[in-house]
Amino acid sequence: MANITYRDFLQQPSTEKSLLPNSQVIAGSLALRKLNGASISDKLGAIIKDTGFSKVGATAEANKTITGLHNFRQSETVQKLLVAINNSGDTAMTLKYLNGAVWTDVSLGATWNGFEDCKTEFLSFDEYCFIVGYDSNDNVFLPVGTLKDTTFSTSAKCTNMPKAKYIERYYSGVFVANVEVGSTRHSNRVYYGLWDDVTSDIVWNTTEGTGNYFTCDYSEAITGIKSNWNTLIIFDSFSAHAVNNIGTQTVIRRKIWKVGCQNNRTIQNFSTYMFFGNVDGIYLSQGGSEPINISYDITELVRNSDVTKWTSAIVDEEYVLYLGDTSANGVGYENLVVIYNIKTLSWRWREVLRFEPSILSINKESDGRIYLYSGSVSGEVFKKPKKSSNIFDDDTYPIIADIETFAFDFGLPQVDKKINKITVYSENGMNVEVFARVINTNTVVLDEVNIPYEYIGTLDKMVNEFNTDLRGRFFQLAFREISRNKPFSIQSITFEVI
Repeated sequence: MANITYRDFLQQPSTEKSLLPNSQVIAGSLALRKLNGASISDKLGAIIKDTGFSKVGATAEANKTITGLHNFRQSETVQKLLVAINNSGDTAMTLKYLNGAVWTDVSLGATWNGFEDCKTEFLSFDEYCFIVGYDSNDNVFLPVGTLKDTTFSTSAKCTNMPKAKYIERYYSGVFVANVEVGSTRHSNRVYYGLWDDVTSDIVWNTTEGTGNYFTCDYSEAITGIKSNWNTLIIFDSFSAHAVNNIGTQTVIRRKIWKVGCQNNRTIQNFSTYMFFGNVDGIYLSQGGSEPINISYDITELVRNSDVTKWTSAIVDEEYVLYLGDTSANGVGYENLVVIYNIKTLSWRWREVLRFEPSILSINKESDGRIYLYSGSVSGEVFKKPKKSSNIFDDDTYPIIADIETFAFDFGLPQVDKKINKITVYSENGMNVEVFARVINTNTVVLDEVNIPYEYIGTLDKMVNEFNTDLRGRFFQLAFREISRNKPFSIQSITFEVI
């Protein structure tokens, strides 16, 4: 008889590694095949259930998709949370700001009439919020404009500014990519407006041949734009270009990576890191180095999702990416968010039952802290409070926690074994249900129909002992809970094996 203890859960969870033999169990550390609705990064080594989302204000417009969400920081003391969303009749795009608990319309006149469904991008610069957008269904660009205080303008800082899909700041200029100038499309061009010290204005020169614009690749449409490392990075679907010396007669353009980005909303900066994504995976470049694919442990989740729905944000040293509906190892997920913890270099994932996200963003609040925000297809905005909050549900909806280990073989995959007892150490059990299943030599198909899990008990104290009569070659455990309870915490597991 032997007592075998797995003292932590520090290994990276993965949907991609082989289930058995269990080479994933290393030096007393336990690897997870499924980590849905919980984290191993909050308290290193322990599994902690995730906290919830709370609704922000009233509904902006019932059952309409929020296509843009932005924390407009006009100055140190003046800021607004903005949303772009269709009107109730789906005949116009509207712009609203949160005023207390009410979403108040910004007066646009008829400027955005007929431009419903435009995916809208924002940029804060020089006390103004610049706004661009594009509707892929109707193939139309949103008329450009700027906002200061609650006044919308089609001329302030944006006279002659091209309509565009994407927008970014670089030094003292505003850059727009994949554009329309007049009635002419330039999917491979970047135009820029530069600050003029004399007029205190942003000057846009779109004159063909002599204007302020450049092209990186004449054969590919631009799919994203971001600045970092004192460089402007321009993406297409297959590659990335670095651009310097802008504003001079010798703009330097270099193709730096043969890896592209297929959704501008996946691009995020964190210090010297840049994250971005395409259908092959999620990539990370540090300091401008060759990007590496950091999503090998969740490849199936990434590749089985719709890249056009992806949206991301970075908060609390975590890259948060919404994938939508997806699957891995035969398990389907609804409204799935995947989270990459920069400190532990590990992924986890989490379903959202209350709402379907349409865009992720961040918002700095009056307490000085930055929070994750999400717009939704239902016209609502939701906020993710900090871990220390008392928000244990998604606006009254329960949170799913579904955790599964790899198969245990205890170092002897060729030998039948018997487990007499399983002990689970849990600081907060919160009535989590524990399941086990056995994989034997006669196992043909591994799924919960052919090889179902067996309920063995509930975590309701710090030391939870379950007597069992499990016999076989390999063993798996699962922990499941769907509730509005405060987060559970699971520290380690001991098996009494014969």
